[in-house]
Amino acid sequence: MRILHFRHHKSTMVEMLKKAQAVIPPAQQLWVNPDCGLKTLRWDETEKALIASVEASRETSETFLKEKNIINLFV
Repeated sequence: MRILHFRHHKSTMVEMLKKAQAVIPPAQQLWVNPDCGLKTLRWDETEKALIASVEASRETSETFLKEKNIINLFV
């Protein structure tokens, strides 16, 4: 299992996840760790970062599953 630590905008996270999927096999074992640096932020910033992390992870996962023709059972 590989873990990525980041706190960026959703589009940046999606780009980073797609790059990671290309070089970290198997990509199904790629995890997003939303905790990196969040404890130093105000709650409103933390909430935005967490929402962006979840949205980026979902978008990237859905794209990956469609490309590999895999059914997502976690929807």
